[in-house]
Amino acid sequence: MAQTNRMVATKALACKLSKAAWHMVTSETDYDPARIFPGAKKTKD
Repeated sequence: MAQTNRMVATKALACKLSKAAWHMVTSETDYDPARIFPGAKKTKD
């Protein structure tokens, strides 16, 4: 059960990242981690 849940979580994350990459390429926008991971803290550049 634990292994199955980990595989499902990994697939869900891979799907989310691939969709984000596709949208970035098609709309020619810059990477914004706040849009992909809303709870992530913002870093200073």
